[in-house]
Amino acid sequence: MDALILTVTLIGALCAVDLVCTLDAIRRGRTDPPTRKDSRRPAPGVGDPVAPFATSTVDGIGVNQDMFDDETLVAFFSTTSRPCEETLPKFVEFAREMPGGRARTLAVIVGESGAERFTEELVPVARVVVERNSRGPLCRAFRVTAFPVVSLVGPNDGGSPIVTYERVPLELPARAPA
Repeated sequence: MDALILTVTLIGALCAVDLVCTLDAIRRGRTDPPTRKDSRRPAPGVGDPVAPFATSTVDGIGVNQDMFDDETLVAFFSTTSRPCEETLPKFVEFAREMPGGRARTLAVIVGESGAERFTEELVPVARVVVERNSRGPLCRAFRVTAFPVVSLVGPNDGGSPIVTYERVPLELPARAPA
């Protein structure tokens, strides 16, 4: 009988330790931000560098990482994403008020089917690049795997482009009223 009591006590203690470890892991998962080395993140975070890239806009204008010599609004949209369709009008309104205008706004449309509609709405307010899939040069440079993404990019102290704001609140004005 003593062996049975000892076994039940030991199993109970192990379950209690397991519960404490599980609760701690859940707590850390909710409060610890992902690190830059976390490859599971679907979009770049503040301070993340923009990898070198070179591509062209739908207007045939070349763009590369050197374009981020000042704060630039950058957005990624997928033609097959309902959240992208819902975000598009808000982004267009926000981009209209962006300091620097179209020259400081870059929109990346991912997907060929339906890209025309996105392009039509975005060209008046942004330089537009269309990529076939998320393996295009801009998606790779920013490590974007989920959509939509709206960020601000600018130079760091050394002049290299980094993400300076990772989730631009499109509900707010692009600039404060004078």
